[in-house]
Amino acid sequence: MKKTIFAVILILGLIGHAFWPAEYQKIKSPDGRFEATAYYHRYKEWLPLSPGQGGDKSGWIKIESLSGENFGDLKVDRISRINEIEWTPGTAEIKLLGTWNLE
Repeated sequence: MKKTIFAVILILGLIGHAFWPAEYQKIKSPDGRFEATAYYHRYKEWLPLSPGQGGDKSGWIKIESLSGENFGDLKVDRISRINEIEWTPGTAEIKLLGTWNLE
């Protein structure tokens, strides 16, 4: 009985770890007031990719102010799209994917 409980806890722990967010990259806005962070689920580390293709994982990008205010997240097909963010006064945008209102 104890072995079964231990096995169930171990399996649930592994599943939880597989779907726990992993951070790929952080960038700051040009004015330094905001920070964008790209995340993916850890199980994607176990999927085969060619060398140099780590940024091709799907995931999401979240923008927060330096004081911790959350402006939401955007699902992306490639987490490397964090480098495509265009910052303008009051907004951040990834063309053809989405816009954050930073006001």
